[in-house]
Amino acid sequence: MVRRKLHIPADLQHPGWSSNPLPAHTSSDHDIPDVQPDSNDIVRLFSGVPGSRSATCSAGFFLKTPDGAFDVILTAAYNLVNAAGKILPKLTAIIRGEKHTVSKQNVRVSNAYINGERTPDTNYGVILRPRSSNMAARGGFGFSMTLGSNESAPAELRISGCGAADAADTVTTSTSRCTSCHARHLEYPALAENERSMSGSPVWVSRQGYPTVLAIHNDATDDNGVHRGTRITPDLLKDVFLWASLGDYGRRIRAYTPKEKRAGPATLLERGLYLSFRKNMDFARVRLGTGTQFNVLPAEVAPGKDLYVLEIAGAQPGRRWVEFIPAKSEAVLTDQVKDACLFRIVRQEDRARIVVQQDGSAMQLRMQYTRIKEADGEDAESSEVSFVPLEGHDSDAVSHRIPIRKR
Repeated sequence: MVRRKLHIPADLQHPGWSSNPLPAHTSSDHDIPDVQPDSNDIVRLFSGVPGSRSATCSAGFFLKTPDGAFDVILTAAYNLVNAAGKILPKLTAIIRGEKHTVSKQNVRVSNAYINGERTPDTNYGVILRPRSSNMAARGGFGFSMTLGSNESAPAELRISGCGAADAADTVTTSTSRCTSCHARHLEYPALAENERSMSGSPVWVSRQGYPTVLAIHNDATDDNGVHRGTRITPDLLKDVFLWASLGDYGRRIRAYTPKEKRAGPATLLERGLYLSFRKNMDFARVRLGTGTQFNVLPAEVAPGKDLYVLEIAGAQPGRRWVEFIPAKSEAVLTDQVKDACLFRIVRQEDRARIVVQQDGSAMQLRMQYTRIKEADGEDAESSEVSFVPLEGHDSDAVSHRIPIRKR
């Protein structure tokens, strides 16, 4: 009997179908009722002299990021620039009850918004607050590229901000329902407490017990009284990371093995063995001499948890994110950030390991080279990409210098 593969046309496949094993269920705790944001993570913004009739009041919020040179305050673009795209005069931020003048040099706004694309999709900007060594650790709202990539959003949303007449440390949290989830913005009914001062507030959920931002609240409503919030997507976060000098760009991932444990010719490692995705191929391979360039980006941040994602450097939207499938010894490209794309960076001296979770166990990416020969040319490749338990496996680990400072 001859067995043949059955090929199902793409247009007949269920959009959620995959041959990959389903990841273990992890609760996002979106409905925990007693989680509240720290009032110090909400920032009140003023354009003009606070208290004067001409002053306008709005909001922003701290985003929790891996340690870097700046604290990041995220807000709506129109809280930072005027109709001509110029930075508003006399910007002031009220942080922990103290007034701070905002320097124009520390304001960044979406290029699309500046260039005239004034939609909820592009309505975002940041204030960068330079850090000093004696500053207290900053909290902030967590973020998740996975939530920003999903085609659906949690039904219940929360919006936290300050009313114009509220005391500086008073934060009001409203609950709303997500009525429509678009690729770059959310829609939800108008808030009973809505006023201009709530513009730029975080739209958030509880993810594993921590306030995690989904969108930036926009002030305007449509004719049906529907609000829109700018989604915290991977592309929005990439802009923020570039502005704040976070992330690691254009890096090649190279194999490392201690000399005493090398299983192949020593000169192969000296010539360089790299993780590679050949053009028009979605499966990772080991390549001699050079490899694919990746962006290493923070993907999910909450207290005690920094997870990262690999993106093909310079790739256009589409299959540009690396998904790790330990059960099949594969690393493949996907068009959205999934939980299976996330990894920890475990540092060891001058190298680092890419560590993912499988059924509660820590597995590290491994590249071997037993099928590549000494006489092979610089474009020689092998399919020897796999995963091994983190503990007790020093051989064939991934070496990668990552200048993202440890907490």
